[in-house]
Amino acid sequence: MGLRIDSLRNVFVIGAGIMGHGIAQVFAMNGYSVNLVDVSNEILNNAIEKIKLSLSKLVERGRISRMDAEST
Repeated sequence: MGLRIDSLRNVFVIGAGIMGHGIAQVFAMNGYSVNLVDVSNEILNNAIEKIKLSLSKLVERGRISRMDAEST
């Protein structure tokens, strides 16, 4: 009994700063529905841009497909 991680599909990441955007990206790349929140819209927008850049680099290096990046 108890909470099983494989039964979770929705994740909230509170804080989009130094680590938050990376945590959100990893969950999103693994099929989770992610809600990334921060008290600062500027930090949140920067986090989204960092995630886009990271996904783009992964595509360039052949680590993920463009379709996977776009669906993340």
